[in-house]
Amino acid sequence: MKFLCYRHTKEKPVTIGIMFEGDENIYPISLYDLEYTSMIDLIRNITPAEKERLIGMPKPLYGFVPLTDVIKVSPVPYLTQDVICLGINYMEHAEESARFKKETFAGERPHAVYFSKRVNEPVPDGGAVNGHFDIVDSLDYEVELAVILGKDAYQVRAEDALEYVFGYTILNDISARNLQTRHSQWYFGKSLDSFCPLGPYIVTADSFEFEPKLAIRSYVNGE
Repeated sequence: MKFLCYRHTKEKPVTIGIMFEGDENIYPISLYDLEYTSMIDLIRNITPAEKERLIGMPKPLYGFVPLTDVIKVSPVPYLTQDVICLGINYMEHAEESARFKKETFAGERPHAVYFSKRVNEPVPDGGAVNGHFDIVDSLDYEVELAVILGKDAYQVRAEDALEYVFGYTILNDISARNLQTRHSQWYFGKSLDSFCPLGPYIVTADSFEFEPKLAIRSYVNGE
């Protein structure tokens, strides 16, 4: 099951919808008598019984809208905190990064590398990214699997991690490397406005086995 946000027109408010596998129609949550006011509200408060009802009920015969007829919005239009990222998280990326700037990215890393990414408003699927080319010489792109937490998590045991996962989406971690590598921290080069395309959907955690093993790919001009 997928949750997403959309508008009917630019002037209309954001609506939360549901999509099902093999169906390109969006079903507003109001058709299921759900009254969550935002995606954050839904993520934090939807109950297991409500999710089971969504899966088990027949699809409504009216009131839905084709995906092609709406304006896409990021599935989480406004975030409640910074995005927490795991850096240099696979070997090929480590080798590529070291070739870019050895003194910054080379060497052994016995511990995980974390950084935060400030996001004002995520860019929706198909949206435009501001390159900030008055201060940026080029952009780098990194497709990432983003984990959407359903509740606050603190000192969680690995075996309990799935209890905190609401679902997954796709994030493009856009970076301005010339800004990032000027500093010992990466915050500025990762956090300019529009540097976080997100979506188009949140796929609920029960759609995959845990831990998910998914083929995540990015394409630039078809390559």
